[in-house]
Amino acid sequence: IVWSFFQLEAEYLKLRNTLRDIDRDPALLDREALQTRYDIFVSRVDLFSSGRIERIVTDAAEVQRVLAGVRAFIAQADRTLGPQADMPLDSAAARSLLAQMAPLDAPIHALVVEATHSASAQVGRHYETVRDQGRAGLILTALLSATSVGFALLALWLWRREGQRRRELETLAADLRVAQR
Repeated sequence: IVWSFFQLEAEYLKLRNTLRDIDRDPALLDREALQTRYDIFVSRVDLFSSGRIERIVTDAAEVQRVLAGVRAFIAQADRTLGPQADMPLDSAAARSLLAQMAPLDAPIHALVVEATHSASAQVGRHYETVRDQGRAGLILTALLSATSVGFALLALWLWRREGQRRRELETLAADLRVAQR
């Protein structure tokens, strides 16, 4: 999910820079290249429709608000760059699209930062949990080892005691045979 946020911001910035270049120099207008850049950006927005965002970002309402702004921009940009574009693409259109993109700069970047921080916190909690489970595993292994050693010592003691009783019985049996004779 964090990678998707990074891709969204990267494609947003690439689209914005392409539009800026066209605004500065209309001779750079290459509709096919711009269309490809726009389509890639739109495909990145579609990655957020799965509902998995809430697992990473703590303020899902803010994410939805920013994505709603991005989708509103796409709805406007589709008139120029969409499949059924009804407006011509020229430097004025590029300037208009840039003006519509400007309010999205900070929120998209804030979204990426928030997702990164949230993911980092989740990874930290995960590592802490794994570390705690590792400690518990070591403690349980030590207890199991101590129990195994205890049972081994008990078995050795019982084996020696049984051997001592056997010797005592053999001695007693020998004494009885002597007494009987």
